[in-house]
Amino acid sequence: MADSVHSQLAELSSSTVSPAYITDRAEFEEYVRRDDRTLLVYVDVDGVEQELVEVTDPADLDRTDREVLAFSLLGRYDRDDFDAIISVPVRRVLAETPLRDDDFPVSFVKVIAVRPDQQGRGIGSRVSTEVASRVIAEPPAATMVWLRDNPANRKLAAAYSEFVMARFEDYFPPDWACPECGHDADCDCTVEMYGWFTDGRDERTGQAVPADD
Repeated sequence: MADSVHSQLAELSSSTVSPAYITDRAEFEEYVRRDDRTLLVYVDVDGVEQELVEVTDPADLDRTDREVLAFSLLGRYDRDDFDAIISVPVRRVLAETPLRDDDFPVSFVKVIAVRPDQQGRGIGSRVSTEVASRVIAEPPAATMVWLRDNPANRKLAAAYSEFVMARFEDYFPPDWACPECGHDADCDCTVEMYGWFTDGRDERTGQAVPADD
């Protein structure tokens, strides 16, 4: 019998993203309960069948008959919610990218995570393809791609987006426990922000705001 789905999700988030990123069941449940949020989970069912499912019932977070191999959180975010889930001020994003204040709510991919022992098996591509198809169906859409990610993830983001909107160096906050840099080291990872608008705008940006503003 496996651990509960929510325990596996938290462990996967901790090991692949950061122990400081998602720490309790409540955040996963928010993505299940809200109509403008989505939790997708790639699971092994009793060692027989693998499938990508959308979790729509909070009770499924407590199931112990599923082995979580990957997951994604995505949704539509108003300006305040968007500001809360990214690691740079939203006003900086608005200044340095083509994203505008009246674009909100914006479709955004919060996270895609694949269990380390399952990487290289096409699971990440399967999840990413489904996620991309959902977010670009409701433009404008955006995602932050960690540059430590494998080239396949960046190629997929590039294939589904119109252009790279911005690059943010030293993106993560000081208390970020980074699995790439080391949990006890300062994180200097960079992310690129990809966008999808469909209204003809290009990658030209506004006036930059200082990084520490």
